[in-house]
Amino acid sequence: MLVIKNMLPVRNWREFLLTNYYLMHKNRKLLAFAIENKSVIEVKVNETEKKFLPIFYGSDIAHWLKNRSIPATRQGLLKTSAKLDPFDLMLANLGLSLTDAYWLKPVGSNYTWESVNLYTNDFRDTMSLDLTDNRANIAGTTNFLPSASLKGDLAKKWLIDENGTRILVKGNYSDTCIQSLSEILATQIYSTQPCQMEFAPYSLITISSNGTKITGCMCPNFTNDKLEFIPAIDIVNSAKCPNNISYFQFYLQILESHNVLCRDFYDMEIMVDYIITNTDRHFHNFGVLRHSDTLEYVKPAPVFDSGNSMFYKSEYIPTGCKLLDIQVTSFYKKEVKLLSQVRKRDLVDVRCLPDTDDVYRLFQRDVFLSEDKRMRIVKAYEEKVRFLEDFQNGADIWGYQYLKQHK
Repeated sequence: MLVIKNMLPVRNWREFLLTNYYLMHKNRKLLAFAIENKSVIEVKVNETEKKFLPIFYGSDIAHWLKNRSIPATRQGLLKTSAKLDPFDLMLANLGLSLTDAYWLKPVGSNYTWESVNLYTNDFRDTMSLDLTDNRANIAGTTNFLPSASLKGDLAKKWLIDENGTRILVKGNYSDTCIQSLSEILATQIYSTQPCQMEFAPYSLITISSNGTKITGCMCPNFTNDKLEFIPAIDIVNSAKCPNNISYFQFYLQILESHNVLCRDFYDMEIMVDYIITNTDRHFHNFGVLRHSDTLEYVKPAPVFDSGNSMFYKSEYIPTGCKLLDIQVTSFYKKEVKLLSQVRKRDLVDVRCLPDTDDVYRLFQRDVFLSEDKRMRIVKAYEEKVRFLEDFQNGADIWGYQYLKQHK
């Protein structure tokens, strides 16, 4: 466990004898710290660059380092990574990511942002996270790996395609590929809606996991050298939420105070998540894109990470009004409570949604999915679209009278 033992402000940055690491934002030195037996010691903050410290974490570098590492529960973790634990693997790769412009510079090294960043420097493909693919290996120009700081338990990694685009590849939790197919379904929905909004376009890819070829998914990165992703969790935790509003409402208020008007964006995301039964829209997988030089909030991050949907890990699939009692891991505990926050109910055009035949054909691609479960998934999708139509026509589908009428 990382523990900060001593935190001292810097009065004269140039006079301070720096030790071990700097926390960097591009080429800005934000603070210096030493690591001893995985404890953080002698933290020295550069007061002139404080505004670039990570939102929420500030100078709490121990907390930041812990959250920068791969979860110990990651599938297929460290099969060929010289037996490094997640923390050491993150340090060996300088905490670099394809999410933002933060990284760790060993004191005394000649590294610069230009020489190490993974947006402009090609990196090698790796099998270290037990996720291989059918794309050609890229001859890298750096030995640092962005996959060493990827979040989540799902097996995943970054690669570079033939056009130089950074691509995130993901697997699935089980033998089925429902999660990957759910990403495709979300992509189909967003891409055919008249009300266009930004989303990460997913496509399918054949991957190998635990030595077995399976269907996974991939999408291009939506950050770059100028735009970085700030998750909603860091934004809401950076200030005190008033007692009379929810964390989601607080998040919207903060973005609006930065002139990011996004209510329609999240109204549509909530309704699409409802249609596909995305039970995992938590504060880590949505947020805002920030300009990495000016720190200006630019716009909501594109919709991504919709894979925990379509009853991906449940044999029980409810029907009828039981579909209105689904619990979720989100900013409210139930799907219908999320729907109750939507202001513009007509943003989703149900006429443009994939029909049940489209959904059935898509999920036929999962050879491990039983026909019985496939049919029940499609049936639930059909029923939820009908519930959404009622919602758009003014019904509060969570209300007692509605539930009583539709038993």
